[in-house]
Amino acid sequence: YTVDGILRMVYAGKLVPLKHIDIVIRALSCLNTVEFRFEIIGEGPEEQRLRKLTKKLGLEKKVFFLGRMDRCSVVEHMKKANLYCMPSFPETLGLTYLEAMSVGCIPIGTKGEGIDGIVRDGWNGFLVDASNLLENVIEKIQTYITLNDEDRQLLSEHARISVKEMDEKTCAERYLDAIQSVILT
Repeated sequence: YTVDGILRMVYAGKLVPLKHIDIVIRALSCLNTVEFRFEIIGEGPEEQRLRKLTKKLGLEKKVFFLGRMDRCSVVEHMKKANLYCMPSFPETLGLTYLEAMSVGCIPIGTKGEGIDGIVRDGWNGFLVDASNLLENVIEKIQTYITLNDEDRQLLSEHARISVKEMDEKTCAERYLDAIQSVILT
């Protein structure tokens, strides 16, 4: 995953139930043979519950609560991470996915929750099914771990390219195409 063999994951946003950060922590606790570092950036009403869960699972040396940060600092943490994990639902479109992708950090998002129009599972990130969230998050993390370096790099590059293709002109053309297809059908 990196030179030091540690899987680096990050989350940035409000610590609220719909983000399902507890599921990410539980998923990581199931990966016994993997060295990882999970950085949680943000504040919110779930923080104490997430801290208690981290302690209960014995992950205090692997899960780090970094608090609120300015956008530039968040992006710096994303640059150093392999995966950006936010299996949230309901969600319209979390802009933090795009920020992560712009620096090559591979997203894990939820199918049917806005980001699946941008993230293509296995091509520029991963998508999980909300109905079986814990197992799906574990599976996608394991999928990433089993990839060879070349495939990981390709996913990262596809993530970057996907965000670059989201300029105003391209987005406007896509919306126009979508509207026309609705009108024609």
